[in-house]
Amino acid sequence: MTNDHVVSGASSVEVSLDGSSEPLPATVVGESPANDLALLRIGASVDLTPARFSTSLRVGDEVLAIGYA
Repeated sequence: MTNDHVVSGASSVEVSLDGSSEPLPATVVGESPANDLALLRIGASVDLTPARFSTSLRVGDEVLAIGYA
């Protein structure tokens, strides 16, 4: 997940992971410009811990997305 303004209109997107020397290609799979959020998918075989979202979140709750442009 990142900020939509970081990837909006990009012809290509790359993701840098901690401990990796080379960036990985990524695909934008979802965008919400109104909320400035974007969801990315990387095709590489890496051991990542999936994000867990609280079951108590409701529409209107504040969330935080951190990106690096």
